Amino acid sequence: MKKKIVIFILVMAFMLANTSMSWAIQQAEIRQGKDSIAYNVQKLNGEIKALNLEGDFGLTPTLGVSTNFSYLNDDDNILDINLKLKIVDEYDFNLTGLVGYHTRFNGEGKNQIGMLFSKRQSEFVNLNAGFNVLLDQPHDSLGYEVGADYMLSNDWFLEFGFKKIAGEEDTGGLTFGLRNYL
Repeated sequence: MKKKIVIFILVMAFMLANTSMSWAIQQAEIRQGKDSIAYNVQKLNGEIKALNLEGDFGLTPTLGVSTNFSYLNDDDNILDINLKLKIVDEYDFNLTGLVGYHTRFNGEGKNQIGMLFSKRQSEFVNLNAGFNVLLDQPHDSLGYEVGADYMLSNDWFLEFGFKKIAGEEDTGGLTFGLRNYL
């Protein structure tokens, strides 16, 4: 537990020093020149299911890179690297396609595809959802997330939702975290 607390403190300090944005649930928006980093905790029934460190990099107005590192336990870690392709970019709705690679640190890897959706509900609330599917995975191939973010100030957003990691049994859980636009 002490190790998890130290990791949490280090990541939160890095987030505060970062000059971009961070989120708890992946966003469909692609912002050119905006790098981001995020940290979130995934829990269910009082038990931590995963600690997630996410990053997002806008390469062009329609193309970005999304990464997600998930710490499940000392022997089991996952890294997802995805190319984000903008499909719809409207004021109150965004749709983005994902194509990428899901890697377990024990050497296994699978190609994956998916989609992310973001819908503006009001000046303060956005709804977010997404899914990814591991290709050539016989079971538990679907990962998904649904959630919302609430604007606390012009720069800070509180985010919460539910997430299940693709390719993993029993990883569904509530997520919570912060997003910061600097």
